[in-house]
Amino acid sequence: AVGSELFITELIEPPNGADVYRRYAYGLSGSENDLAAFRAGDGVVAVHGVANDDTLGRDVDRGSIGVGRDVITTMVDVHGLPLGTPVVIVE
Repeated sequence: AVGSELFITELIEPPNGADVYRRYAYGLSGSENDLAAFRAGDGVVAVHGVANDDTLGRDVDRGSIGVGRDVITTMVDVHGLPLGTPVVIVE
């Protein structure tokens, strides 16, 4: 099934390097339509690491795509995904 077709718009490096998003986050071209449910930032959907891998694979109430602890670091440091890289979200 084809899902949402987005792309990477920004690379975010949290100032303390170890916050809830881990070392990096990729901002995507999509946004959360239900800001009351999102309750954070400006509603930008992002791909980011998680503090606890046990939370992966579960529904969340915010516009995010969580990946394993070291996956986001590999995406940035090893693969260097550039801005504009396509991201397809399939449910």
